[in-house]
Amino acid sequence: VFPVVELEQGLVRELYYWEDLDIDALATIFEAPAVTIRSRLHRARKLLRELLEKDPSVPRSIADTDDSIDLWARDQRD
Repeated sequence: VFPVVELEQGLVRELYYWEDLDIDALATIFEAPAVTIRSRLHRARKLLRELLEKDPSVPRSIADTDDSIDLWARDQRD
């Protein structure tokens, strides 16, 4: 079960940041309540924050807030 959760979390993250889909669109795609998608996105941000904090080349301010992580992630796609 764990790899499936990781896969879905990764897909939610990619579709949210790189395809710019909102929570409602993701809920439709995954046939899940919006609250579930928000929870998956929260966990995805947490993991991303942990990875960014371990990378010495990433300024600390990027991992400070969800908004700063969102801006950084969306900037990566451009």
